[in-house]
Amino acid sequence: MKLYGINVKQVYQPLDKICLDEELAALVRKANPVASTKTASMLFEGGEDNLDLLAYQSPLLGYIYQRQYYLLSGFFTHTKLLSFAVKRGEESVRRYPITLLEKQPERKVRRRIILHALTQSLLNEGFVTSATAIGEFLNIWFEKDPQARSIYQSAEWRDIYPKLTTKEKVSEWLHISKKQL
Repeated sequence: MKLYGINVKQVYQPLDKICLDEELAALVRKANPVASTKTASMLFEGGEDNLDLLAYQSPLLGYIYQRQYYLLSGFFTHTKLLSFAVKRGEESVRRYPITLLEKQPERKVRRRIILHALTQSLLNEGFVTSATAIGEFLNIWFEKDPQARSIYQSAEWRDIYPKLTTKEKVSEWLHISKKQL
C-alpha cells in the first residue's frame, strides 16, 4: 500500500521511540488541543486489552527518518497511551501499532496529514464545543495565504475542506454562530 506515493507498513514500537513530527510539535506548542479537553477525557481507565483497542480504533500514523519514528496523526491516542504507560513505567516496554510511511514526506504533505487529523478531531469529534475556541484553533493552526482574505481561502484549508471556503459556510456546517467563529 502507498500513501502520497510512499510505501506504508505497520510496525510495533514502544511509545518512547515515537516522537512528534516537528510540524505537529510546533502546532501543539502554538495551540495544544489537549489543554482544551476536559481532563477526565484524557484519562484512560481501561485495562491492557482496551489499550490495544484504542491503538487500533484511533491509529497512530507516522514515518521513519534516520532510524527515528515521528508521529503525524493519532496525537490524542498517543497522548492517552503515553500518559497511561508513564504512570505504569511501561513507556519503553509495551509496543503499540503504528502505521508507518517508510520515508519522511515533504513538509507540505506532513502538514496536510497533521492538519487533517487535528481538524477532524476538532470539528467532527467535538473535543472543543466553544465556537470561539474552534475559531482560535483554526486561525492558529492554518497558514493564511498572503492573497487570501482568511484561512478559509488558503490552499492548506481548501486541500482539506474544498467546499467550505468562507467563515459563513464553516459556521453553517458546524451549526455555530459566525460571530463567535
